[in-house]
Amino acid sequence: MHYLSISEAMDALQQGETDAVVGMRSQLQWCLRGADKQLFAVADDSIVSWPRRAWDIAIAVKEENRQLAEKVDSAIGQLISGGEMAGVFEKFQVGYEAPAPTVD
Repeated sequence: MHYLSISEAMDALQQGETDAVVGMRSQLQWCLRGADKQLFAVADDSIVSWPRRAWDIAIAVKEENRQLAEKVDSAIGQLISGGEMAGVFEKFQVGYEAPAPTVD
């Protein structure tokens, strides 16, 4: 069965109308917030044929706004290092993975 959204599919799962749902981990976790964790598990077993197994959050700034890009990058870095970014994910009951350090 195909559903138009992850939330519709997750509703069907919780009602026993389907046996499994495939989607982005954060969407699945969001839909299961407050659900009995013994009844539903989110597995990180990616489908081998999917080219992306993780998604990074990114920003885009016009090339001529380099100073803005640096300020935004710095602000995001501070949110990560200060723990606020993890707090946002916790607030919405989805898993957080800190980004891997980048090498310039």
